[in-house]
Amino acid sequence: MSATLTKTERRTLVARRKKESLFWGLVHFFGSLRLAMFLLVTISIACAVATFLESGFNAVVARAYIYKAPWFIFWLALLCVNLAAAALTRWPWERKHVGFVTTHLGIITLLIGAMIGQKTGFEASVNLRKGEPATNRLVLNETVLQIENVADGSLYSMPFPVEVRRPTPERPREVRLPGGGGTLVVSDYAQHLDTVRELVVAPDGAGKPSIELELESGMMGQRLPVRLLTGDAERHDLFGLAMIGLDTPENQPPVATRERAVRESVVALSKMPASPVVVPRQGFQASGCAVTLFEWEGKFYLEIRFPEGGSGRGEVRPHSAFTVEGPGGRVEVTMHEFWPTFALQEGRPASLGDRPENPAVRLDLEGTVREPEGRPQPRLLLRVLPEEGKVAWRSLRGAQEVAAGSEGVGGRIVTGWADWQARVVAVHPSARFEERLRPIPAESLMPGSRENPPPGIRARLVDPAGVSGPDRWIVSGRSESLTAGSAVVQVGFGLLTKRIPFLVGLDRFEVPRDEGTDTPANFISTLRFEEPARGIVRQGVSKMNHPASYPGGLGPVLTGINYKFSQASWNPENLDETTLQVLYDPGWLLKWVGSLMICCGIAIMFYLRPKPAGGGSVAAPSPSLP
Repeated sequence: MSATLTKTERRTLVARRKKESLFWGLVHFFGSLRLAMFLLVTISIACAVATFLESGFNAVVARAYIYKAPWFIFWLALLCVNLAAAALTRWPWERKHVGFVTTHLGIITLLIGAMIGQKTGFEASVNLRKGEPATNRLVLNETVLQIENVADGSLYSMPFPVEVRRPTPERPREVRLPGGGGTLVVSDYAQHLDTVRELVVAPDGAGKPSIELELESGMMGQRLPVRLLTGDAERHDLFGLAMIGLDTPENQPPVATRERAVRESVVALSKMPASPVVVPRQGFQASGCAVTLFEWEGKFYLEIRFPEGGSGRGEVRPHSAFTVEGPGGRVEVTMHEFWPTFALQEGRPASLGDRPENPAVRLDLEGTVREPEGRPQPRLLLRVLPEEGKVAWRSLRGAQEVAAGSEGVGGRIVTGWADWQARVVAVHPSARFEERLRPIPAESLMPGSRENPPPGIRARLVDPAGVSGPDRWIVSGRSESLTAGSAVVQVGFGLLTKRIPFLVGLDRFEVPRDEGTDTPANFISTLRFEEPARGIVRQGVSKMNHPASYPGGLGPVLTGINYKFSQASWNPENLDETTLQVLYDPGWLLKWVGSLMICCGIAIMFYLRPKPAGGGSVAAPSPSLP
């Protein structure tokens, strides 16, 4: 540190070097208090706007428009220049400037660390399953488009953040393809897409005769579509109580006892034991089991009865399971949610309180049930009469035919199942089934369900001549071929993936419970880290609030060149699977060093101030007395 200058000497020195040196002129310009205040006020306003965007939209929007925007990075860099220049304006530094310079240098170090972490660091996730090979591919929360030009084989990808600016039919997003390949028009985005089979009319010879019916019940207030195609094995199961199908040998009443696989979700209500809500999984029929929820000695129990005999009971405990086995079959009962006072709020199941005034429970049944020869489901068997435009039908109860006849379009078939009737909507001489994607609202998904249909975009190709091709849905993680005129491109949509320089796998996943309850007390993932080229295999354990790290060690931990694996989510139905959050922040050390320097600088400025010349202390003036 130099000798102490008087205020007059310092003002003279500053004026002279600003006049004689361009460098010092720029230093004093960029280090001015006015510029500092302008930068700080601008950054404060930007952070306030980012907070509003994050609460009103989501963090992705805030990062895109503020935190990771080029102008914000430039503003932070300019603030670093201002801080460095402000420290230089005090040159030559004296002992009283130590705290000031240390604080400014700490802020600069902190900002540089933050910018390094933002540019080179990332936050991702990885889904691991026990027994599967280790992987080095992580998934980032950033959506991208991958486009392949079929004509020349060129392949390229580009960021496409749908959460920042979601495409809609009213405001589509256009992507210019390189090399004059035309324009990709993205006209919609769906958070969930579902695959449905639709019956479409086909030219003669390209399809088969088909029937469209509509089942109606005034008592239940329901209308259900039924579409059957000649030669197709599909049939319609009416809540496990009856069956509608084509009049083919495979749909005739069974002649021997057999076991049938069942898989369904059930909502059982204590006050309506005869009317549980049963939803068979796709490709399965309802089991026909009677599910009863009842209370005994202050506890709730489930009773499962097979149609052909045998039953079992289990205490209602969320996220637990028990097995029921008897002459009628064998099923695994997995309980999920319990509502003491069941009610529907905005279309979703909820509990209005903890008192058991209207108890209900959601469970899954999976296993097999027996179907004996003597008691098959009632059946409505149909046959297409394309020449007459009619439907021939037979109603059977067991092997006995109850009624028969034929109906044209608009005619009604009395099924004999309560008040259910089947109205003939259409008879097609030639039709076929086509699978199509359609958006489904998030509120229609069953609460707590592990099934999460993927998102997707709807896009079309417009060739350089302006010819537009058809719109197609593209599911996340897949690609579709889009055409327009003679132009053909393969377009993929999904989350951006990132490779890391080592492999990670799952050896074991454990969920200890609080004593006497099913409440998870911890989540423990035993991980395996591999570097085959170096012959390294190492284990790490990730616990709640205690992440596993690799490569670990003092050096990587201090420098931030370290990957941290923390628990993100788990699958209660499969304890061989876990999802981890992966954090990599190489600017970690600079941020901590900068924060420490700021604290030290502030302490020096306010608590370790140099004493006045002469070593004496300056006494505060006493107030005058009247």
